[in-house]
Amino acid sequence: MGRAEWLDQATDYGGSYLVGRRWVVVADGPTLALLRTRLGGVLLTGSSHAPAGPHGGHGP
Repeated sequence: MGRAEWLDQATDYGGSYLVGRRWVVVADGPTLALLRTRLGGVLLTGSSHAPAGPHGGHGP
């Protein structure tokens, strides 16, 4: 799985990501903002979904 495919799936679960040409960092917003000043990259935020099943997660 490549970076683009991983990001497509990961952003479905929410969260914040700092994305470079060959890397991805997953952390909270303030940490990513600090890292961005040193590493560059683009900040992305995934969609947040409520748990679908009775025990959480995305299944029935």
